[in-house]
Amino acid sequence: MRYDVAIVGGGPAGSMAARLLAAAGHRVVVLEEHAEVGKPVSCAGLVTERVLGIAGTCNDVIVNKISGAEVRSPGGKEIVIGGDRTHAVVIDREKFDKEMAEMAVAEGAEYEFKWRVLAAQRKDGRIVIEGKEKIDCDYLIGADGPSSTVAKLFNFPEPKEYVYAMQTTVPYKMQEEFVKIFLGSSIAPKFFAWVIPEGKRARIGLGVEQGYSPKHYFTKFLGMLGVDRGEINAGIIPLGLVSRFHVENVFLVGDAAAQVKATSGGGIYPGLAGAKVLALSIQKLMDGENYDYRREYMKGFGKELKKSMFFRKLFLRMEDKKIDAIFDSIDANIVKTINDYGDIDYPSRLAKEIVKRHPKLLKFLFLPF
Repeated sequence: MRYDVAIVGGGPAGSMAARLLAAAGHRVVVLEEHAEVGKPVSCAGLVTERVLGIAGTCNDVIVNKISGAEVRSPGGKEIVIGGDRTHAVVIDREKFDKEMAEMAVAEGAEYEFKWRVLAAQRKDGRIVIEGKEKIDCDYLIGADGPSSTVAKLFNFPEPKEYVYAMQTTVPYKMQEEFVKIFLGSSIAPKFFAWVIPEGKRARIGLGVEQGYSPKHYFTKFLGMLGVDRGEINAGIIPLGLVSRFHVENVFLVGDAAAQVKATSGGGIYPGLAGAKVLALSIQKLMDGENYDYRREYMKGFGKELKKSMFFRKLFLRMEDKKIDAIFDSIDANIVKTINDYGDIDYPSRLAKEIVKRHPKLLKFLFLPF
C-alpha cells in the first residue's frame, strides 16, 4: 500500500498529526500496535483546559475539575495552593484518545490496528515499512512513545533521562477539587508522587529516577495511604528533548521526541503542539519550501520545555533538607503569587514572578545542603 504519510502510534500526537495532514488532502495511515486506540492507559490525565482547546475535543472527556493542590514536603509539612478557580481538569484518557482518532478519521485518515513495525528502510527516496504487510510512504512519523521503534530503526538520539512511573485507580476518599502531591527521597526519589481525584476513586501514582525501583516505592506509597493495589499501569517518561526531531523524511513527535514537561512529566500538550508544527513542516516540504521542524518548535513551546529542563536540573540538586527549608519559607504572599501565576503548562511564568517578587527564595539555590 502506498501513502503520502505513515504515522506509527495512535496517541494524541499521532492522531493530531494525522488529522491535520489528512485535512490538507494527503493520504495518511496510522499504524497502532494495540487492538484499539486509548488502551492501555498510561497517563495521569491531569491537564489544563487549553489542552482541550488545541485538541478540539468535547468537554465530555472531563471527569473532574481541579482548583488546587495539597503539596507535602519530605518532612511532612503541607502547603495548600489554589482553591480559587479551575486550574486543571482530569480527563478520561481513553475517551480523549478515541475522540482524537475519530476526528482524524473524519478528515480521511486511515487506522490499522495490531500493527507492529518490524523493519523500515529507505528505498528510492521513500520509506518501506514492514509489519503485517509492506507499506510504502513519502514521509514516516514516529509517534510511538518513549520506546519508539521508529527512533531506534533510524538511529535517533535518546532523551536526556527517563523517569519510571506506576499508577493505579482505586476507591479513595479525598477532596474532589484538590490533587495531592508528595515530595521526598523516601517516597519518590528525584520526582514526586500524586493522588488525583475522580469521583469516588483516585488515580494514585509516582515516578522515580532511573536506577530506583518504581515497584518498591509504589508499594510503599500505597501502604502509606492505606489503600489496596488495583490494576497497575506502568510507563516510562522521557525528559529532555532529543537533539534531532527528524532525519530526512523521518520525523518524531510527542513522547518519541521527548516533547514532555520535565517539571511534571506531562506530554499531552507539548505533543499536540509538536504535531501542529510537524504537520505544517511536512506540508511546507511537500510544497518545496525549506522549513525546519525542530527549529520552529523551539521558537514556540520548545522554549518552555528547555526552561522546564533547567528547573528539573535545579530540583535534582535539592536534598530533602533543602526542600523542607523552602517549604518553611513559604508564606501567604508567596502562596498568593503561586495562585496568581501558577500554570502547569508554563511553569517559567511562575518562576519569573517568584524571582521578581520573592528574591529571598533564590538563596536556596546556593545553600550547601
